[in-house]
Amino acid sequence: MRPSHQLHGVISGTIAPKECTQAVQSWLRFPVYLRAVSVLKLPFDQRREALDSVPDTWRGMVEVECVRVNKTGVKNAKL
Repeated sequence: MRPSHQLHGVISGTIAPKECTQAVQSWLRFPVYLRAVSVLKLPFDQRREALDSVPDTWRGMVEVECVRVNKTGVKNAKL
């Protein structure tokens, strides 16, 4: 399977990140970062709903990235 199809599969939730090549897992870090920043820019009461909209296959990665970005300050994060 082509790497771009693997990445699309992970983002859509049909492929687990662990099933992909190391390169695809590395490429996934940017979409994870973007989703984390978009979640953190929401009002506090809307964040859980936004996280729940992320496919289960990579939701944990987004939650960990939210913690990391929140420690560094979301105001410094750019979309």
